[in-house]
Amino acid sequence: MRDKGIHSDGTRKLEKHNLDRMTFDQLDMHQEIQWALKEGLSNGRVPHAQYFMGDDGGGHLPMAVAYAQALLNDNPSDLYGQGDTRAARLEHPDLHIVFPVVQSASQKTCERSTNEFREAYQANPFMSYKQWQESRGEEQKKAIISKSEAEAIAKRLSLKSYEGGRKVLLLWMPELMNDTCANKLLKLIEEPPDDTVILLVGTDKDALLPTIQSRIQEVPFRPLSSEEIFNVLSVYRAEEEAWLMEVAEQAEGSLAYAISLLTEGIEDQSPLIIEWMRLCYARRVPEIMAWCDDRVKEGREPTLRMLEGCLDIFRMAFRRNFIQESLASDKEVDTFTQKFSPYIHVGNAEGLMEAVEKAHADISRFGNARIVLLDLSFQVIRLLRMPVTQN
Repeated sequence: MRDKGIHSDGTRKLEKHNLDRMTFDQLDMHQEIQWALKEGLSNGRVPHAQYFMGDDGGGHLPMAVAYAQALLNDNPSDLYGQGDTRAARLEHPDLHIVFPVVQSASQKTCERSTNEFREAYQANPFMSYKQWQESRGEEQKKAIISKSEAEAIAKRLSLKSYEGGRKVLLLWMPELMNDTCANKLLKLIEEPPDDTVILLVGTDKDALLPTIQSRIQEVPFRPLSSEEIFNVLSVYRAEEEAWLMEVAEQAEGSLAYAISLLTEGIEDQSPLIIEWMRLCYARRVPEIMAWCDDRVKEGREPTLRMLEGCLDIFRMAFRRNFIQESLASDKEVDTFTQKFSPYIHVGNAEGLMEAVEKAHADISRFGNARIVLLDLSFQVIRLLRMPVTQN
């Protein structure tokens, strides 16, 4: 593992660089969406309910907060919040934050966790929902937005704004609303109180009720380019350029994952993947079962990263059938993909990719990792032996 995330004082926190004023001017990413949002603000065209949809940790949460900052700023000469940054710090009294919580007898809404959420956001505005769960030790628990939360939202938005201007509701991960909550919020989303803007920030619009989908304007966020991720990382961490670019390229479009790599280091998964492919090709089932058991013990996130690395190796091996020059910086990986390339071909490449992507999705949704990995291994065994001519 290459570890550049340890600071000189031994800490592993993201260095702050004006993190308490995360406004449009601080976000060097998603420029096309920024332009559209600013244009709507300037022309007074602000939809009352919008859904910011992107990959978890893909930068749409801080973008929604920056937009809320602009919506709540009444000073025309300071439209995007250069001076008043309370909303950017989640401290504006007319910005209402809602997020899923694990239900208990003493906690039906997110109110008791708001300060904790605010601190986590200020420390890392690019955090993913997964990282938020893990910071609370709740990655194995089910959090929801409940009926009680819907009732609390309706009550808060029915009151006059504290400062006489707009009110903004920012609802993170709305796809985790239960049906009772969603139905209660339906009318509010369709006809919010005057001067109220509702911003939903999530990852899967299709998980919302169809009646809600039809009442919101979607703002789709594409995966970030490695250049955009590099631009953000270079502001918040003073590291050598080559290292930051390596992290940006490894991040697969996710700022949250990039920051995780930056603070925890990049662990080389390739030896594990190469061992697994060799076991699958040799059909050594008992050893494959032991290999799967070892991966499960390491936890869900390392397993997901291993599967992502597996996709990279499959792509490199497939391309080696057409491009002879080196495609990997690691000598062992390059040698393996060159020898492995005859077994990743037009007859099975698509099937292998789809199988790994499905396994990744199943484990992401808390499927039984051991069963998923074993099933994937048997699929890989079959597909590696598929003739080139077979479709």
